[in-house]
This record gives sequence, C-alpha cells and structure tokens, in this order.
Amino acid sequence: MKNKLYKLTSILLSLTLVCSMFAILPTKTFAAEVDNDNVSANANADEVSADVDDNSVSSAETFTSGDYKYTKNDDGTVTISEYDEPDSELEIPDTIDGYTVTAIGEQAFHVYDANSVIIPGSVKSIGYRAFYGCAYLKSVIIENGSASSVSIGDWAFAECWSLENITLSDSVTVIGNHAFESTHLKSINIPDSVVTIGDGAFHGENISFKSIIIPPSVESIGEYAFANLDSKLENITFLEGGTSKLTIKRCAFSGCKAKNLVFPDRDMQIGEDAFSSLESLESVEFTGGKIALGECVFQYSSVKNIVFSPNCTISIDGCAFKDCDKVESIIFPENVTELGGAAFYNCKSLKSITIPGSVKKIYSGTFESCENLESVTFEEGITSIGDHVFLFCINLQNVDLPSTLTSIGQSAFLACHKLKTITIPDNVTDINDHIGDIEIIACNRGSCAMKYVIEKASKNEYHYDIITKYKILDAIAGDTDLDGKVDIKDATRLQMAISGVLDNDLEYTLMDNFNDVADLNKDEKSDVNDVTLIQKMIAVYAAK
Repeated sequence: MKNKLYKLTSILLSLTLVCSMFAILPTKTFAAEVDNDNVSANANADEVSADVDDNSVSSAETFTSGDYKYTKNDDGTVTISEYDEPDSELEIPDTIDGYTVTAIGEQAFHVYDANSVIIPGSVKSIGYRAFYGCAYLKSVIIENGSASSVSIGDWAFAECWSLENITLSDSVTVIGNHAFESTHLKSINIPDSVVTIGDGAFHGENISFKSIIIPPSVESIGEYAFANLDSKLENITFLEGGTSKLTIKRCAFSGCKAKNLVFPDRDMQIGEDAFSSLESLESVEFTGGKIALGECVFQYSSVKNIVFSPNCTISIDGCAFKDCDKVESIIFPENVTELGGAAFYNCKSLKSITIPGSVKKIYSGTFESCENLESVTFEEGITSIGDHVFLFCINLQNVDLPSTLTSIGQSAFLACHKLKTITIPDNVTDINDHIGDIEIIACNRGSCAMKYVIEKASKNEYHYDIITKYKILDAIAGDTDLDGKVDIKDATRLQMAISGVLDNDLEYTLMDNFNDVADLNKDEKSDVNDVTLIQKMIAVYAAK
C-alpha cells in the first residue's frame, strides 16, 4: 500500500513540474484559416480561431502583451489583432514588445466601449471592421508619422453611432467601402493624399457635415459615397489640379443640397445618378477636360443653368438631365460628341437650343416633352434625328435642319402643334413613319420629303400626321408638272388645273406653291393668261 501511495505522489509531483514549466513560457495561440471543406489546426494550440477563405488554409502565430494580442509581420513589424480591456480614452502604442505597430487587424477593437481613440502615425493599415459598432466612440485621431501610405479598411468605423469627429493623417490614401457609414460625423477634412473614397464611405442619414472639399489627389469616389447626408451637404468643392482621370460612381452625391457645382478642368467619368435629386441645385459648370456624363446623372435636380466650357469634350448619356424642369439655358461646346436618349426629357423651362455639328446622331426622345422649347438650331454635321426627339414640344415653332441630315426618326416632331412648316434637305433619304404634326414640308422636287408627303396622303394616314401640303423650293416658273423643264405638258397641266380637272390629283392638291410656279405674270392668280405665257416660253426655247 505504501508503495502504491509513493508512486501516485511521484506522478502528481511530475505533472506539477511540467505545468510550472509551461507557465513561464510566452503565451501562444494559433489562428487557422478555414475554407468551406477543410479545417487545419494545431492540437497543442491554446486557442483556435477560424476565418473563411475559399482558396487556402494558413495559420499565424499570436502573442499577448498586456491587454494587446498581436501577430508578427514578415517585415518585423506587428499587427494588433485584439484588445481585451479597452479604456474610455484609448491611445494605441506605436510599439509593442519593441516591435513597431503598422497595422490594426480585422475586428480588433469592434464593439468596444472606448470614447476616443488615437491611432499612431506608424500604422499603415486599419483593417476590416476594426472599430465597427463602437457605440460610444466620439473622436478618432489618426496621427501623422512614419507611415507614407495609410489605408482605412472597409467598414472600419461603421455603425459607430456617436462618432462626431475624425482627424485623418496627411498620409491617408484609401478610405474604404462604408468606412464611416452610419456615424454622426459633423465635419471631415480629406487630406491631399487620398486617392480612393470607397462605396458608401460617408453614407448615412445622421452624418451632418455641410461642406466637403475634394482634393485633386482623389481619383475615385465610390457609389453612394456622400449620398443622403440628412440633406445637410450644401457645398461640394472640387479643387483644381490632378493629372489622373476622376471617376465619380453611381449615386455618389445623390440627394445632397448643393446649390452650385463647378467641376475642375480634368478628365472625368461621372456615373449613373451621381448627382440626381439635388433639389437645391441652381447651376452646373464644367471648366474643361474630357467629360463623360452617365445615365440620369442629374435626373430630378433643380438645376437652372448648365455651362460647358469651350475647352470641354463631352458626351451626354441617356436621361442625364431628365426631369430637370427648371433648366433655362444650355451652352454646348463645339466638342460635344453625343446626346443620349431622353437626355433632356421633360426640361420644361428650356426655350432654345443650338446643337453643334460635332453631334452626329441625336438619340430617341432627347428633347421629348420640353413643352416650352420654341427654337432649335442644328449646325452642319448632324446626320440623324432619332425617334420622338421633339415629341410633345408643343411650343416649338422654328427648326433649322442642316444639309448633312440623312434620316428623321418616327414621330420626331409629333405633337409640335406650333411647327407649321419645316424645310427638309435633299440629303434626307430616310423619313420614318409619322414624322409629326406639320402642315407644310418645304423641299426640292423629286426629294424624299416630297415623296413622303404624297405617300402619306395616298395612304390617308392623317390620324398620325397633319401634313397637308408640300412646298417646292427649287421649282421653275412654268414647270407645273415638276419635271425640271417647261414644255407643252406644263401648259396642258395648267389648263387642266384651271378647268378643275386636277382637283383629285394629289401632287396638284398638296403642292402649296403651285400658284407661285404657274402665276407667270404675277397677278396672284393662275389663269389662261399664264397658259399663254407658258406657250410663248416654249416657242422661245424652240427657236433657240
């Protein structure tokens, strides 16, 4: 019995010794990344944490120093991975255990109770959701320091409901997606180092800063980056400079309260709905550069004046200014290359427009329902007017079509009730069905327009068109049959017209200036005296 007790005591003493040896070693944990199918972990690890990765499985050694847990980076620096006992005022050290802190890891401080945080200038990267959901956090300072480039990760400070003030270092280059979404920021100073502002970076109804300055270093502003700022954002300033193209993505500033927008002399791609629904917007000015305006970019905004500098080369996509019913004037540069479909749909206050010849095609519905539009001038160079371009422009009276025009789309001038006459050039070879409510089409003999009118009349399609006459511009006096010469046929035709035989002849009844052609003695009537003059003309020609 004594021997058995002795052996048991020896075993217990040995176990105690082994445990005490492990107690003086550095605390270690091992993190394992997990894909959808496999798990790899060290059986001797004190703690295992798993992250999803579709491609690989890896592990990183974690150390503890005071309240901080950290991992070592390949360059000899460290990343803070966790903080156990947050203080109300947290100042993150720039070194831990003699190692420089260069990164704050994913979710390292999320949902902690700190009121303020100071991040040292050594930090290059603030990770995904690093401070996400810190409900009591009011102030964040990212100090200037040794880091030449600082990246703020996606959702890094999102859902920090109390966050009112943020100071960014002069080295911040990337503000990640949703980085400050759903905070209470009252102001923001974006340093002239930032290149990328991510999707939804400052999105949220409780963000209340009134002004924002975009430095020339910025190359990309993400979707909904500043959208719906509780209708507080009144001043948006883009600073001059910047050699790289600026991309402003979908809905980036949608719903803001800016009154005046001046874009710098810089190449820009402005995406769909980027400045839509700006109810206080009064003016937009583009000072230069190659500008591409995306679909619906200013849709539903209250803009009155749109100015494009002569230095601009611009393309305007579909619905760009749709339902901007307060637009009064637009000055297009000579280098505008495209007017997209419905680009100025329902711009009810627009009264006149000049379209440069650099625009080759005007797409469907570009000026549809511009009900106060009175005059349109097309410069030489335009070749195509699409369907419905001036549909329901009920006050349109004057249209000057260029000689370069080759096609007119369906219902292009339908419901333009005050447009009584339109001159269609000879180069037009394609007139789609139902051009519109035009009483007289002025054209040359034998032209597509003349044939169009006669064909419409013969088909009795007046339920779509109110085209009742055509006027021949190049008619020869005495050439009553419009064959380009004066001969006995013309005298006979005039005699038939006088006697009423031609009353059912379409070409005769639809020709608005028949009397101008037949009235040789200019007594304002066509009669037998004019027939005699035609016969004398024929005799003179025959004598020659």
